[in-house]
Amino acid sequence: MTQYQQIVEAVWKIGGSGTLDEICKAIDGFEHWTAKNPRALVSSYLSKSEDFKNERKIWGRKSKMSRFLYCSGGNIATAIAERNREKGLWILYGVSKVLGWGHADFEKVLFRTAFDAFIPYCSDSGLSYIAVKQNGLWGLVRFRENPEYTANPAFYQEAIGSEPIDTKSMDPLGREIKMVEEIKYSDINLIKTKYNLDAPTGY
Repeated sequence: MTQYQQIVEAVWKIGGSGTLDEICKAIDGFEHWTAKNPRALVSSYLSKSEDFKNERKIWGRKSKMSRFLYCSGGNIATAIAERNREKGLWILYGVSKVLGWGHADFEKVLFRTAFDAFIPYCSDSGLSYIAVKQNGLWGLVRFRENPEYTANPAFYQEAIGSEPIDTKSMDPLGREIKMVEEIKYSDINLIKTKYNLDAPTGY
């Protein structure tokens, strides 16, 4: 995860807006940043970004909120969930182009529908899920690493299981993204039990 992504996640964690000090405190591992003045670096990122605005020393997202979603320990997210504040709906975007140095463009709309809500169940194992809700019903999106694209194929193969990777559903980094349960469940616990999903993660 890049430093900018960590900042976005921190803003998410504190409710979508906050002072510079509040954002810095919410960044995981902020005390280990190697910059001479980490606080000034965060301020620079916020000031130069087109995603944030400053009103009376409070930084917040502009018209949309974003959340990075991961399915492994990689530093590039598998997808981004972006919410339009006016409509209150979430759209999932995947990697459209890899830029290098831990950066990528996320311009590919993964599904032709927007969601009322989502719950991430992400992990470092190479197998992650996102429960998505629409009109009161739940479905499930699955993220899987393609072991052939990793430095440790055996580790990821064990996690993702024996089902072959659907190469038509892969992103440019070799990760499979599929809707494995259609949006038809009125009770999310049925999905959680079927897939042995634990508590939602902070990813």
